[in-house]
Amino acid sequence: MSGQIPKCLEALGDTLIVLNLRKNRFSGLMPWKFTKECSLKTLNLYANQLTGKIPMSLKHCKRLQVLDLGDNQINDTFPFWLGVLPDLRVLIDLSNNLFEGEIPEVIGDLKLLEVLNLSANNLIGEIPLSLSKLTLLESLDLSKNKLIGEIPTKLLSLTFLSVLNFSYNRLEGKIPIGNQFSTFSNDSYKGNIGLCGFPLSKKCDDVEDHLSSGAQRESILSDPGSPFSWKFALVGYGCGAPVGVAIGYILFWRTKRCTEWIEQSFKAKQRQKNEQNRRRRRRRMF
Repeated sequence: MSGQIPKCLEALGDTLIVLNLRKNRFSGLMPWKFTKECSLKTLNLYANQLTGKIPMSLKHCKRLQVLDLGDNQINDTFPFWLGVLPDLRVLIDLSNNLFEGEIPEVIGDLKLLEVLNLSANNLIGEIPLSLSKLTLLESLDLSKNKLIGEIPTKLLSLTFLSVLNFSYNRLEGKIPIGNQFSTFSNDSYKGNIGLCGFPLSKKCDDVEDHLSSGAQRESILSDPGSPFSWKFALVGYGCGAPVGVAIGYILFWRTKRCTEWIEQSFKAKQRQKNEQNRRRRRRRMF
């Protein structure tokens, strides 16, 4: 089917529960003015050629559970008013549209949400911390946008996640480790030049390597039984190497000289004792 969506469907808005017009060629604006008596639970307009904005009157559909507007040409900011829809469980797809602006913190009010796909838009700003409140979320796709900043460590609370895609943004910093985040592959993060850490091959040199070498150095230096601890101290402290060498040299020769002094003293004492014994023998002879 093609053309505009028939306006006669608007009159059925109070009685329709499911409206599925996916994968057609409908174009133009979404025509509805939803009333407070709206009974819709599912609105699926995926893969059409719709333009314009999402009608704000959709907020009257308090029973709405599934909203799929993906793969259209909708040009709008993220519909912040969706936060007033208490039963919204699956915001399956707003992907492949022309949504702009930031993802609002109000997204965290959709506590029952299980699937969120905002990929392939023009969204900017940072990943909102409020996403960590969506503890039932199983799939999160924010790929192919212009998101910046670090991945919030609070997202580790999303323990039901089985699908995660942050690829092709402008994210940076260390990827959080733990819970579900330890199960995702390189594909979940590729295309973000500034990201580092597992599972990417790029290490966070300023964090991981520093901590690793620091821990190793501390472990070695704190071991009093290690005969090589002074060597690692010299290497670890770089510019202090000449001082370390000098101290080591002094200690070495001081120890050696002490040993030699003890030996010489012992020999001298022994010679003195032998000389006394010889004198005693001579006296007895005379």
